[in-house]
Amino acid sequence: MRLTACKYVEFGINAYGATNFPEIYDLNDKKIRYIDFIKYPAPLYLSLTGDGQNYFIDKMPVNYFDPNINSLLRYHIDRPLRFKDCRITNDTDTAGTVGVIIWYDEPSAANFLTKKQQIISEGKMVLLQYGSGLHNRFPDVPYLKKAYFKEIKIFDGLMSGTDFEMPIVSDNVIENSYLTLQKGTKLIWENIPLSILRYNNKFGRNILENVQFDFDNSYITVSPEIDVSGEIGKYFGLIFTYCY
Repeated sequence: MRLTACKYVEFGINAYGATNFPEIYDLNDKKIRYIDFIKYPAPLYLSLTGDGQNYFIDKMPVNYFDPNINSLLRYHIDRPLRFKDCRITNDTDTAGTVGVIIWYDEPSAANFLTKKQQIISEGKMVLLQYGSGLHNRFPDVPYLKKAYFKEIKIFDGLMSGTDFEMPIVSDNVIENSYLTLQKGTKLIWENIPLSILRYNNKFGRNILENVQFDFDNSYITVSPEIDVSGEIGKYFGLIFTYCY
């Protein structure tokens, strides 16, 4: 199944018992495709509801939704969710933090094209470290203004057969950076951890529905909690599969 939009949400959970998801107003009435758990203290259990009363998933182990563990199979949700009544159950005495990527349909971002040639291109961006958490915007790429994007990967120095001689940021920076893609004022990908573009694409999990976005309106944010000394002047390497 091809994807259009996604949003990263992080929130705390209590020890012993259930914690509800936060209210996610901008996803009200959106058709949710999948939920990927990127960060969580194991073991936890997930319960999902579309109406606040009937739980079509009830206390399913969270690791079923972990792309690192369940890399080839995904649980199809394919319906709107009432997030404020969805919950995570923790049977341990340790509180913690969970981070989830919610994939959903955004019809205004999808383009249903036929038989388009795919071209591989690299996007490079300087890491601007004039204050941690600063938006590091993509350069303007004129020939991609009308492109329809099908896949995005992060170059992490472990990929073979790729000609990329510029110095790239460290794994620590990649693990603590977040990608936001916009089309006009509409958020298409919101604060998505760059790290998922490493392993998820390996299994073809993030095939896009010919999504469009504006390079000059999109950016990477680096966590203010890490030491980025020695990273100034290095590059994020992003590889885009696209068509016209």
